[in-house]
Amino acid sequence: MSVEDRLVGIRDALNGRRDQVRDRTQELVDAALDRIFAEPLDVPDAGTALRLLSDDRLIEDSEDVGARMARFAMVSLPVALSVWRRVGPSLRLAGRVTPGGRGVRLALAAVPMTTGLISSARHGVHELQVLASLLVARLRAVGLPADRGLVRALVLSVYLNPSRTPDLDTRVANSSSALARGWILRAIPYVWHPNAEKRSARRIKAIETLDLALLHQTWRASTVIDI
Repeated sequence: MSVEDRLVGIRDALNGRRDQVRDRTQELVDAALDRIFAEPLDVPDAGTALRLLSDDRLIEDSEDVGARMARFAMVSLPVALSVWRRVGPSLRLAGRVTPGGRGVRLALAAVPMTTGLISSARHGVHELQVLASLLVARLRAVGLPADRGLVRALVLSVYLNPSRTPDLDTRVANSSSALARGWILRAIPYVWHPNAEKRSARRIKAIETLDLALLHQTWRASTVIDI
């Protein structure tokens, strides 16, 4: 199956549950980033960010964020299973190929898929938190306020496309579907995944090279309301 086929598959599967998946993703991301504004991680530089993203033992989940991850997995599972059906006629478990009808294969896939969805969302949320903490540290280091709207816009824009000029109009609401697609796709066995480490490194580099003074000035100008 080509990369294009897989992406088409997940878009088609999302159509029927778009609102549910988007809403659960938005709630999860909002809660995760709110935690960073209340208590940022200690991420003073790119090296620290890379270290935090390279070791699963360094991920700390709050009870609220953990519960929202479980809800994300619950509404995303039917989407993931729908895409997984396109991968092949059998599921490889414990080194064995398990044949059988669709119902048998889906039942066997449901538990590991749910675990995979939680793990994928957990890593995605953790990366957003690390990027946000690095950005907050950079802003404070140059004497600029860590405006919540600016931090959210920059982190989400960089996370979704680190090679693109940051879009200050990026919001959690208009990014949730794209975030969900990436996290669901990463949770599905035997489906192509981009190199996560290289992509994380590109995101961190993008945060490190942002022209914060210019972006802050542009942000402030765009949020001024004439009365």
